[in-house]
Amino acid sequence: MRKVSLFAFVLSIVILTTACGPDRAAPAHEATPTSPSAPTTTSEEVSAPAGEPGDMQLIEITAKATGYNPSGIKVKAGSQVRFIITNIDESDDHDLWNKRAKIDVQIRAGQTVTYDWVAPQVKDTYIAECTLHEGLTMRIIVE
Repeated sequence: MRKVSLFAFVLSIVILTTACGPDRAAPAHEATPTSPSAPTTTSEEVSAPAGEPGDMQLIEITAKATGYNPSGIKVKAGSQVRFIITNIDESDDHDLWNKRAKIDVQIRAGQTVTYDWVAPQVKDTYIAECTLHEGLTMRIIVE
């Protein structure tokens, strides 16, 4: 009987530590990794197509040590935007962050992520930056 109680106790500890361990589901603010694809956007600044009300605007971005491509985008105030961001660096992680615009996405080396975002209602120019690499920025113009 004592062996059964000890076994049950050890088993419950294993289950609890496994459930509370470091593996976790991604929070809502993290991007969803997708399969790698070559971005088609190559211009310096891109305007997302307006589309119909409720349509999501699609913007493809490449992240690398020398900068984001495109380096600037334009979106409509309050519009729904889907970023597909490919980090073409094989060893450097990047992120894209701006507190006022509520952008916070991490892109691991060699990874492509999909990040859904709603543009602010306030028309302004927002500078999103890589917090891991000083000077790596992208201009977001909200019209």
